Amino acid sequence: MIMPLRVFRQRGLILRRPNDFCDVKFVRKIIRIIFSLPLFLTAAHAVASLSGSQAVVNPSTYRSPSGKFVLKMEPSDLYGRGEADYRLTSGGSVVWEGKKPFTLREVGVADDGSVAGYAYTHGEEGFSEKARRDMGQFIVAIIGPTGAVRLKETVHREMSRFPDDLPNPLARGVLMDQANNLFVVRLRDADLNRGRESWWMYELASGKALGRRALTAEDTDTASPIRAVPVNGTPLILVEYWRWQPPDMNARFALLDHSLKEVWSTTWRRDYNIDGGEEAQDQLRDRILAEGAIMDTSGSNQFELFSANTSERVTFVVRGGPAIGNKWVVSEVSREKQQIAKVATEAPLPFRTNALKLLGTFTLENDQTARNDVFRDVTGFGFDDRDRIGLLRNGKDGNYNFALIENDGRLVREFALPRPGFGKSAVAVHCTWVAGDRWIVTWAPKEKRSLGG
Repeated sequence: MIMPLRVFRQRGLILRRPNDFCDVKFVRKIIRIIFSLPLFLTAAHAVASLSGSQAVVNPSTYRSPSGKFVLKMEPSDLYGRGEADYRLTSGGSVVWEGKKPFTLREVGVADDGSVAGYAYTHGEEGFSEKARRDMGQFIVAIIGPTGAVRLKETVHREMSRFPDDLPNPLARGVLMDQANNLFVVRLRDADLNRGRESWWMYELASGKALGRRALTAEDTDTASPIRAVPVNGTPLILVEYWRWQPPDMNARFALLDHSLKEVWSTTWRRDYNIDGGEEAQDQLRDRILAEGAIMDTSGSNQFELFSANTSERVTFVVRGGPAIGNKWVVSEVSREKQQIAKVATEAPLPFRTNALKLLGTFTLENDQTARNDVFRDVTGFGFDDRDRIGLLRNGKDGNYNFALIENDGRLVREFALPRPGFGKSAVAVHCTWVAGDRWIVTWAPKEKRSLGG
């Protein structure tokens, strides 16, 4: 993830000393700035990429808005690569079940039993199960109420132009609007500095592609979308933005038609600022990022928003449309006090203050020549209950051997290990003590990230 220096200058933050990153307040300020930028939604992805971990896809259950239909999905792979088992039920009875050649994420289920979502053939991070040198495919799929696949659109994924970032396309979420026959996949902009989104739009009933449109806040380049939901009783979509205007963090909301043209918008300045309460402000912003401020859109021709600055639930009514020349009028009709539920905090663990018992002392001896015959090519080690050391060592031609030594360096025994059955591929080897004189050694092929090409 690239962070242009101009971004920090614009926010009054310049690195003046080499040890600035050792100052806790300074680091916290950097973190807040990063998560206030248009690219904040990619920060978690970048962290996952840097850590080398993959996003696990768990078995999931999805329900239609009325609860009439329930879809259960069981992945065949820990990271959502490949096929999955699906079962759609209604009133406890199975409507259809079976395998599909993709593992859907963020699935939408309509009240007619239609199912839609997206998938990554090599997982979100683009790791191939068979170490192929590509990022895999991005799939958009719609399944009809009988289990027949209406749409399976496949797009090749490519490496990001930004270091330590995930491949593109990369989805941010989905939107299902059955009343208006619409399914949308929200995709982040491949240019992280712009922080925009691209919406891939489809007819839900047929799977027909309606086009790919860029989503931008019409009055600013410093607003990043957080959530998007349909407004019941209208053909409009309510989008919530996180808007940075130094030094304020503002809430912005807009109503869009299906061409993504804004028909109404409002900005609540400083809605996510808490003067003199840095920790409380951080908690508020974390909550908004995780849950958003759109409270309800299920009422006909109305929606409810949360104002953090005034701690209120604000209700708006939408009127207009074709009856008045496709013009829309949005009016605020009520405000009620609304408090955010406090985040449960864990009780601190008990801390023992007993003085440690002195077991003895020792004096460091003079330097000694290393035992090259024992301490060589060490790739792993462990300890047993007698303080002896087990050494796992690289041998010749990809073989390994194990040596057990006393804590003074005397060799107890050593022996060669069976050759792993993975050919010449790299392996991850570990050893650990079990009990008595028993040790266990494990090895498995190292999973490599494809570099594309």
